[in-house]
Amino acid sequence: MERALIVLAILGVILLVNFVEKVDFSRTKLEGIVWSGENIERPASVSNASLVQSNFNNLSSNSNPPKVPIYFVEGYNASYMRTAVYNVYRNGVWYEKHSYNDYQGFGGKIYKVTPIVPFEGHIPVYKGTVMVTIKSGYNASSSTFQVSKVDRSYYGFVKAENIKPTVFAKDGHSTVEVPCLDRIRKLTLRIVENASSDYEKVKRIEEYLKKNYRYSFDYSPKGDPICWFLFEGKRGICKHFASAFVVMCESIGIPARVVVGYRVKPTEENQTVFGDQAHMWAEVKFKEGWVEFDPTPLNLAKKIPTHVEVTKVDGKIVEGENFSVEGVVKCENGSVEDGFVEVYLKRTKSEKGILLGLVKVVNGKFKAVFKAPNVTGRYYVVAHFVGSLKYGESWSDPIVEIFEKPDLTVKLPDKVPRGYVVEGELRCRDLPADVNVYVDGKPYRVLKTDEKGNFKFELDLPCGLHEIEILYKGGNYTLPVEIKKEVEVGNIDVFVSNYTVIAGRDNEIEVCAFFNEKPVNFSVNGRTYRCNETLMIKPDRIGFINLSIDVLGFKENVTLKSVAKTIIEYRFVGNKTVILVRDNLGNPLNGTLYVNGKPYELKNGYVEVPCDRGVAFYPGDEFHLPSEVKLKRTELPMYLLAIPTFAFVGYVAYRVYCRLDVRFLKEFEDLPNIWRVGEAVRFEVRSFREWKVNGVKTNKLTFDKAGDYDLVFENGKVRKIFRVKIVEDYGDAIAEIFKEVCDDFKTVREVFGDRRCVRIFEDYVYGGRRGYTREDFIRVFKELKSSP
Repeated sequence: MERALIVLAILGVILLVNFVEKVDFSRTKLEGIVWSGENIERPASVSNASLVQSNFNNLSSNSNPPKVPIYFVEGYNASYMRTAVYNVYRNGVWYEKHSYNDYQGFGGKIYKVTPIVPFEGHIPVYKGTVMVTIKSGYNASSSTFQVSKVDRSYYGFVKAENIKPTVFAKDGHSTVEVPCLDRIRKLTLRIVENASSDYEKVKRIEEYLKKNYRYSFDYSPKGDPICWFLFEGKRGICKHFASAFVVMCESIGIPARVVVGYRVKPTEENQTVFGDQAHMWAEVKFKEGWVEFDPTPLNLAKKIPTHVEVTKVDGKIVEGENFSVEGVVKCENGSVEDGFVEVYLKRTKSEKGILLGLVKVVNGKFKAVFKAPNVTGRYYVVAHFVGSLKYGESWSDPIVEIFEKPDLTVKLPDKVPRGYVVEGELRCRDLPADVNVYVDGKPYRVLKTDEKGNFKFELDLPCGLHEIEILYKGGNYTLPVEIKKEVEVGNIDVFVSNYTVIAGRDNEIEVCAFFNEKPVNFSVNGRTYRCNETLMIKPDRIGFINLSIDVLGFKENVTLKSVAKTIIEYRFVGNKTVILVRDNLGNPLNGTLYVNGKPYELKNGYVEVPCDRGVAFYPGDEFHLPSEVKLKRTELPMYLLAIPTFAFVGYVAYRVYCRLDVRFLKEFEDLPNIWRVGEAVRFEVRSFREWKVNGVKTNKLTFDKAGDYDLVFENGKVRKIFRVKIVEDYGDAIAEIFKEVCDDFKTVREVFGDRRCVRIFEDYVYGGRRGYTREDFIRVFKELKSSP
């Protein structure tokens, strides 16, 4: 029951925090729990917060964390934020020996931490923190939290401790393996001699280290680092002071441990914590709890001055393109071994500028390649060595010029007709601008672009080869750009063998295309032809039609005259003749018809003349050809008419007697013959004779395997074969439909667009979906059938 209440309490806190993050506290007295500082860009070159702590647990290594922003914190007032607690010392290295399986608590004061670089392994928290609002392991004894990786804000809940220490606790000891432990014990006993309380003993050790040892980065331990620090070097940084303090305490039985984290400002206001604030201090366990001690002297060594110098940078930079920056970071004793350099572009030294990146210093040198931003003009390249725990900051600011690279595009083919209009576009900031045109090395035109950079001009040159140069000379921090091309100027001529064509029928026309009197290929409706190749044209109407012929990418229009043939039909009615005049497109014609030289007026193509023989002549018009027919009556003997009658009756009787009609029973007559395995394929057969299908008398067949099957119907006289397709899934049937209606050059989506039937097809073919039914198959068929 108790555990369930704890879980509910934690869930409630998480919900509360999510609510708090979304509420505007600007007009309340609670704005301190919501971060309101400026956004700072995360340095790309610093991978995680553990990097900047620089192996503080290893006393022999060089610890020099750079001054780069690590995180924001606000909402609590204390001087230290811990990340890890170590309680085992061996061979000059501290290790932590505790689990992270404790239940997190609830309540207390809330503070907020916002990472600038990701945290890995541990997260910074205040002492006494009992809960954080991210997934983490918790060790209650050390008040530390373990994570895999954190890159978002979280809240901590801290229960403030007001400890008044009395006597040492009996537990909480660290394991320390130091070769000079006896010597350390003697030194420590001399320091704490005659102390009036346990607390005074610890304070004496703390003060002894502060007064008798020097804070310095000049340390090179020989043997055990703590023994070297206490009895030989007597100098070091915070990790040596804190480690010596803990070992001295443990040497006389006082439970102590080291803590690694950051020294921060004791304020509830928002603050930025930097890497060079990384620190190590100590804790001693009293009966009332753990108490913090910091034996490191307050008068820290002055940071070593540095000098950063940019030794190489491209003086002329093009926006959007890469450029390199190289430099060195030096100090009075030589090169700075490591650190980071911020590189900015600034118009003035005082402005914030554009941060290009954070570059790592290796053995006093740095080198990076950046992409120039989309700016132009004169800029300072500001290299800022950010400093570190050991080194001070420094700046260098050489000047560079950044130029815009304009883009010039021109529509100018290799061959152009005389009078061709050249169109182009100049893309740059300096618009409108002048564009110079040169022909064969001589000035030809000076053009002014519009506000969008567009321009055009006519290329009126004699036939032949010419060198065309189009040049933009550049502007204020804009580079010049040119296009130079050899172009052949000439005349385009198109000839056709026949300018008159017959409507409603195929017409063969020979077309010849010439450029500068040389034959060239041409195209009509996307198809390419050679010179003198026959072109087939079938007009569907009469009148003048334009034939668009593409020669070298240029359209040449040829006007053709489409005419119709005239057809004269007649029949005799007594001593009169009824005449119908129409064209080959089926349209009745009006006008004058001459019969035996006598004019008759056509009405809707009809006229009745009082004669039963002679000549009918239609003279035609602009779009109809003339036509003539002889009128004569033809009478056949009756017995000749009986011959085709008997032949027709005999043919019909034979077809009826021998007929074999097969109709498959399906939802639509034109639905493909596709069924699923196990489904009955039903059909209806009409025949006067006995019939069978595949040797069996039946009206349905079923198949137990997918595949293509031939159904052979026979009645002794007629044999018909039908092919059916059997599928495992109707998705195969859907795919078969699309295969029939699409070619190899376009996808189904290109042909039909985003339609439901297309999505069904793609789910089956590409998505691997199965289980389609005949209803799905019919639905897709109907949708495709209704498509235009």
